[in-house]
Amino acid sequence: MQRALLQAVVLVLIGTIMGLLANAILPKGIPFIRPPEPQLHDQDKIPLVEAKKLWDSGTAFFMDARTPADYIAGHIALAQNLPVEKFDQFFPKVATALSPDSEIVVYCDGEQCDLSHRLMTMLHEHGYNHVRILVNGWTTWRKAGFSTTIGAEP
Repeated sequence: MQRALLQAVVLVLIGTIMGLLANAILPKGIPFIRPPEPQLHDQDKIPLVEAKKLWDSGTAFFMDARTPADYIAGHIALAQNLPVEKFDQFFPKVATALSPDSEIVVYCDGEQCDLSHRLMTMLHEHGYNHVRILVNGWTTWRKAGFSTTIGAEP
């Protein structure tokens, strides 16, 4: 009985240590509780038609929140790549073209993609308050037949 109890305690300790090590090593850790889905308010979203009007007028900056590999494979023409996971690396280049009053449209791909939500939050934290999300932006833009391009350049 004591031996079984000792083995159980050792297993629990080993599991706890492994979990803590994984949290220390992995950039996002292992969540104990799934974080809540980001809640978008209507004013945070931009309809496709309005986004296209801004794109046509050249008055807004389009930011692709996806990875550089996804961006290179295809993106909205003239959009800058500002990947959430490499924000600190990419932001200084993008920031030179922006002002606090700039209109910014951020997008990623997929109905459940939260990269654009996270990018909007990061831009808000840097003082950009005119940021809106084109939900499922890459897919909806492409399906509408609007201008797209491939490669590392906008």
